[in-house]
Amino acid sequence: MNCKTCGYRLWNLTSRTCPECGSPFAPSEFEFSPNEVQFCCPQCEQVYYGTSPVGHLEPREFDCVTCGRHVDMDEMILRPADWSREEMTSAQVNRWLERRKRGRFKSFFVTLGWGMARPGELLRITPHDSSMGHAWWYLLLSLLLFTMTCWLPAVVWFALMFAVIAPMSSGGAGLGGAMVGVFTFAGFLLIIPAVLVVFTLLWGGLAHLLMFKPTTRIRRTYQAICYTVGPMCLMAIPCVGFYMIPVGGAWWTICAILALRQAQEIRSLRATIAVGTLPLLTFAGIVALIVLLIVQATRITGNQQIVMLGYALQSYATTSTNASTGQGPAHMLELVNQPNTGFINTTQFIDWQTYTTSSKVQLSPNLTLEQFELAPVAQQQTMLQALVQAQPANVVAHRIGDYVFTYHGIDLNNADPGLWLIVYHPDPVVNPSPDPNDDCTVVQADMSNTVFSFSRLSSELAQQNKLRGTLNLPPLPDPAMVADYPPATPGSFTAPASTPVPAGSTAPAPGAAPSTASPSNGVNTLPAQAVP
Repeated sequence: MNCKTCGYRLWNLTSRTCPECGSPFAPSEFEFSPNEVQFCCPQCEQVYYGTSPVGHLEPREFDCVTCGRHVDMDEMILRPADWSREEMTSAQVNRWLERRKRGRFKSFFVTLGWGMARPGELLRITPHDSSMGHAWWYLLLSLLLFTMTCWLPAVVWFALMFAVIAPMSSGGAGLGGAMVGVFTFAGFLLIIPAVLVVFTLLWGGLAHLLMFKPTTRIRRTYQAICYTVGPMCLMAIPCVGFYMIPVGGAWWTICAILALRQAQEIRSLRATIAVGTLPLLTFAGIVALIVLLIVQATRITGNQQIVMLGYALQSYATTSTNASTGQGPAHMLELVNQPNTGFINTTQFIDWQTYTTSSKVQLSPNLTLEQFELAPVAQQQTMLQALVQAQPANVVAHRIGDYVFTYHGIDLNNADPGLWLIVYHPDPVVNPSPDPNDDCTVVQADMSNTVFSFSRLSSELAQQNKLRGTLNLPPLPDPAMVADYPPATPGSFTAPASTPVPAGSTAPAPGAAPSTASPSNGVNTLPAQAVP
């Protein structure tokens, strides 16, 4: 039992002030191990032992059995029991608070283990008057160690690589620049602990408010959260610890609930609501953000596909052999795997969000897109020649999968910027009619993208055909009326091989017998063209 001001030993004193610094004290301010401290009557020195969980007398005041004096626990003379060493008299205390005496390294890991496995006990042995600064320092040190342990192998690896490669490439300056990059990377990693510290600050404040009537000050709430950060040690798994943050965070929340229940002496439900609200809201927000990013990435991916097809078409028209006429290919499949058109491949003709697959894209009566992409290169050239030869000279539009190509007859090097070259429209053979609110994307002759809802397709198509009429170009059919084979020509259109799947139903299974019914919502309504 030492003075809390100067550390002077307070055993065997009859006065209630420290002889060294004069600070007042009372035995009830200290906690002891049960039955390890003698409480002696100040008049006859009759010995009593503290039997309470904190080593105090029960009851704390009574009449002495020897001299009959009425005594209180705070009046008694205290000594260690005859069989006890002085250090055994102290009640078990949070080891982090005694790290200077017991060793910082060992105290850190003992506290870490208690926070993970015995959070309630850890807060029970944490004195109410202990500084909140100790708890925050423990939290910050833990997060820094966990983060650095996770990324240390990567930092060392990059440092070694730069140390070997940079001098070879750019001399000493290159090495210095490389090390600056390594330290910049290491500094960037500090963002994670900083974010978690700010989160903890908000977490403790909200938890304290949600208790409405906490039994102690907010210091105990923050101690409950900071001292139970141990489960976040999952972050320390080298290189993959970042992905363990959700697991560690859930475990940390549970431990904080148990610790707060003990620290504030409240019921489990109340502690759960107080501690669990912010983590739950954060998790829900992250999930919503991920879903939003996925949806946005899906739209970007679809736009990227049609943009790449547009630039491949432009590259083809500007090559030396085609520059004079500016004409596009007879069939868009000619641009597949060509170095001068950006190496587009067959998968770019299919939007992964649709039911369309390469096995359902019928390039000719006896050839699917899947058969083409699986064939050897030499055989692909033969197939491609047959497709080009079968293409009518007066073709207006042809489809491959989910894209309709309308560039035929246009000088791509001198075209009106508003002319349509490519239209995104899911293959009507295997897909339901597009939702009116879904996006229809069009690549124009100036390589810009125009996006509008399918509900506006008819009006936009009418405007496009009006423009084409002024340029002596034949009108375009409704993209829903253009099948993979055969293509649309002036004065006729090609009805899909089967009726589009009604909205809300599933796409037909591969190999299902196609329907012969023709849709009736096209711009042109002439009989189907005969197969060449």
